Amino acid sequence: MLRRLLLCALALFVTSPVIAQSCDLSLTVACHPGANGAPSACTATTTNTGTTACTGLAYSAFYSEESPDDVHISAPHTSLQLGQCLDSSELGTFIDIAVAFCAGDMSLHPGASFTSTVQISG
Repeated sequence: MLRRLLLCALALFVTSPVIAQSCDLSLTVACHPGANGAPSACTATTTNTGTTACTGLAYSAFYSEESPDDVHISAPHTSLQLGQCLDSSELGTFIDIAVAFCAGDMSLHPGASFTSTVQISG
């Protein structure tokens, strides 16, 4: 199932003052197939390897170019406790790809990490 997916996990931090500073993010993603037809669990870990805090509006998203009818990405969650999380089922016909994301204000200090998780089926 995961071979069919073009899956991308991304963490994007938007804030003007931080762009000029050294806020450097690294990202790793791991997916584990579910047993007996259960959804696969994917976790992205983002680490601030820079010398200053990454502060501002954060987006953490998983997506596939597959239709939400064929692939379902659900249960988005981040350890940052971002304010809003949505998936394709909540977006209706406004978007024709499978997606799940969380967004909100945050601050990630140098050396600190956060995780983002989703469930994938289809």
